[in-house]
Amino acid sequence: MSGVGGGSAGTAGSAAPMPLREQLLDAAQAVILEQGIGALTLDKVAAKASVSKGGLLHHFPSKDALVGAIVRRVVDAWQSDLREAIGEQAAGPLRVPRAMLNGCISKPEEWTETLRNASICVVAAMSEHPKHVEPCQEVYAELEETMRADGTPEGLAQLLLCAMDGLWMSFVFGTRAFSRERLDAMSGSLARVIAMHEEKSDGRGKSERRDGGVRAKVVRKKVKVAKG
Repeated sequence: MSGVGGGSAGTAGSAAPMPLREQLLDAAQAVILEQGIGALTLDKVAAKASVSKGGLLHHFPSKDALVGAIVRRVVDAWQSDLREAIGEQAAGPLRVPRAMLNGCISKPEEWTETLRNASICVVAAMSEHPKHVEPCQEVYAELEETMRADGTPEGLAQLLLCAMDGLWMSFVFGTRAFSRERLDAMSGSLARVIAMHEEKSDGRGKSERRDGGVRAKVVRKKVKVAKG
């Protein structure tokens, strides 16, 4: 899960200045973090970004559109990270659980303060209006469907999703101490559970191949007897 938002405009010597749209989203996040989402107004965002209100309205015609774009930016980055992590895993059963463990749960170095602030804004948006939950629901629906397609047992899928949710909530709200040692211990336990399911899956595959071979031999024998 990579950091999202909270950047700054480019300076001399940098590759390129940050697009105005991203500056406006960063400014809106700053207002939410400083004053709460209830205090968010287009005037405050324009002032924070040092742009005219007309310039803001060109990109975001309403507060609702602005809040929705904040949520979408964070969720799109998360979805992109998940897809990339899955793509890095070898094809086969339980590909998605391995990707979730190795590409998301086991990388606290990517859980930056910038990402935390962006996530806080997403939670604030969800609490303001239920429709802002929909982008997250879409990502979860795709993730669960991908896990079903790769043969992940339902129980294992839900275990990993709940573990990821719990870590995210602890990270965002600071409800529990967050340490490398605790994460390693949890990741190790989840890795063993995934390995156990992989062994079962491999065992079923071998059994099916063996049974298929036996059935093929029986069929050939019957055909041979019939011809004889």
